[in-house]
Amino acid sequence: MQRLSPWVGYREKSVVSAKLIEHGQWFECVRQEKKKLEAEVFGRMQPLALTEYRRIFRCSGLDIDNRQQALTKRYQSYTRRLETYISFANKISTFRKLPPADQASLFKGDG
Repeated sequence: MQRLSPWVGYREKSVVSAKLIEHGQWFECVRQEKKKLEAEVFGRMQPLALTEYRRIFRCSGLDIDNRQQALTKRYQSYTRRLETYISFANKISTFRKLPPADQASLFKGDG
């Protein structure tokens, strides 16, 4: 029995609006088309329950629904944002004159 790739006929099924392409939204359009194709091939997939995810991850080390990757990206985003805030605050002379504990307190929202 011959197995067909889910990408067979992708170009024919893809309905790309010229208007979207004109506005430079090609990548978003491709992402939407890919999501639509995945739904056609695999059906509507529900996220795993946290307990089930943890059990699978603990046993196999597999991040089957990319939760670890999403957390890493979010952490990196927050880190960059915090670095931007700190860089800005360090340009303020009165902030630089504060003791480090007071500076940290202001960033934490304690003060």
